Amino acid sequence: MFGTLGAVSMTIGLTLLVWTIALFDRVGDGTLAPWDAPKKLVVRGPYLHVRNPMISGVLFILPGETLLFRSTVLLVWLVGFFAINQTYIPLLEERGLERRFGQDYVTYKHHVRRWLPRFRPWHALGVQTPEFRTPTECWRRWWCSRWSAASCGWRSS
Repeated sequence: MFGTLGAVSMTIGLTLLVWTIALFDRVGDGTLAPWDAPKKLVVRGPYLHVRNPMISGVLFILPGETLLFRSTVLLVWLVGFFAINQTYIPLLEERGLERRFGQDYVTYKHHVRRWLPRFRPWHALGVQTPEFRTPTECWRRWWCSRWSAASCGWRSS
C-alpha cells in the first residue's frame, strides 16, 4: 500500500519536474541552471496554476520516497527542504525575478499563488495559449513530428 502510494507520488513529481524543465527550455529559452536562467517569463502549462511547479514536483517526489522506503530521515529532509524553499524563494528568488521580468512578474505573482495551485488556470493578457499543455500531448507532438503526422490525427503547422 505505502509502496504504491509512494510510486504514484514520485511519478507525479517526476512528470511535473520534467515538464517544467522542458518549458524552461522551449518557452523560457534557458535552463534551471543559474548561469543559463530563462530569458523569458514562463507562464504556460503548470505555471498557469502555481508559481513554483518545479519545487512542487520535488515536493511530490520526496514524500513518495518517504513512503516507498518508510524512512524518517527522508521525512525530515522533506520538512527541511520545504522550510529552506519557503525562506529562499520569497527572500531571494522572487526579488530576482521581479528585477529580471519587471511588472509582468509582479502581475503574475499577484494572480498565481506560490504553493497552492489554482483550480482554474490563470490567463494573462498578451500570453499566447500554448500549442500543447500536457506531457502526453508533448509526447504525441514529438512522435507525430518524427513519423507520420497524418496517422496521429495531428496537423503540423
